[in-house]
Amino acid sequence: MTGIRGERGSIAPLGIGLLAFTAIMMLTSISAASLFIFQKRLTTLAEADALFVAGTGENSESFLALIDSDQFSDLQLSDELLPDARTVKAVACASWKPVFRIALGVGPKVICSHASARLSD
Repeated sequence: MTGIRGERGSIAPLGIGLLAFTAIMMLTSISAASLFIFQKRLTTLAEADALFVAGTGENSESFLALIDSDQFSDLQLSDELLPDARTVKAVACASWKPVFRIALGVGPKVICSHASARLSD
């Protein structure tokens, strides 16, 4: 009768494989969270821009002069008044750089976010 003592081999390959899998999953999770937070910050910026343009009648360049835009790389803001002449649509785009660039060779990507604000009567 053979028991556990009769089994030959090492558990080291299993441990190394689990460690590698855990490290890859952690790096992926951290990069995904970074992208999610970046996109939410861009959405907040686009919403603030739309509200500013709708409330003051000025353009995105005036809004950009009021904020600290150094937090975003290659930030571009644009706004337009939609055909109903009451709704302002704002778009904010910036370059996102992944936290870990070695993961799958992912480089900087341009991320855009949209927001709208309506003029009140």
